[in-house]
Amino acid sequence: MIRSLNSSYIRRACGLTACCFREITSTNTILKEYGRQGAPEWTVVIAEEQTAGRGRGDHIFFSPRGSGIYLSVLLRPKARRFSPAAITAAAGVAACEAIEEISDNRAEIKWMNDVFCGGKKVAGILAEAAFLGDEAMVALGAGFNLNTPEGGFPEGVSDVAGSIFGDRKVRFAREKMAVAFFRILQRVYSLPAAELYTAYRDRLMVFGREVIYRGRPAVVTGLDTEYRLELTFSDGEKLFLNGGEISLKV
Repeated sequence: MIRSLNSSYIRRACGLTACCFREITSTNTILKEYGRQGAPEWTVVIAEEQTAGRGRGDHIFFSPRGSGIYLSVLLRPKARRFSPAAITAAAGVAACEAIEEISDNRAEIKWMNDVFCGGKKVAGILAEAAFLGDEAMVALGAGFNLNTPEGGFPEGVSDVAGSIFGDRKVRFAREKMAVAFFRILQRVYSLPAAELYTAYRDRLMVFGREVIYRGRPAVVTGLDTEYRLELTFSDGEKLFLNGGEISLKV
């Protein structure tokens, strides 16, 4: 029997307005609607299961009940000009620190928004921005694989997906993960730009690695302060990525 999430504990420990659901389509989708209705910054949506969890682009995020925790937080950046990449970076750093706080794993980031432990993806970040007049609104979502789901991960993601605790059951793991992530995110989100950049860069697992981008092999040779990844191809061509998918070459 799957234990229900202790939502009252999360609300008390986070000190945030938290809306908890047993099942939901997507935490980001619901949170954006709350944002359009005037919900305050740091409103949180948490789900035990997503039926339409999303990753970047047209990717899905496998979100079954009982094996993970799926959450989103509403941010309202004050300046008209802000960096969605920096917000994603803050979430990635916070996710890594939170994973290390509740487990014995070393967490790293595969640019831009995937979190890995032991060579497997255990968490994903999705920041979706919108403007309401002159005000920016960001639904910042994160999904954490805490345990290997019953029957394993589905075909198509099983080669890369992993979990923080594997088959080991940890008491209140979902609550601990949510609380640690939100608490750390509030600190990391307020870091000066240079400190956030350094914290993110130090977590990247791809420097010096050979990757595949749009069918072409390249080596990751840098990251600029706008979080653009520098690729160097065999013919000497350099490319700075604002977005897109890279694959690690085995």
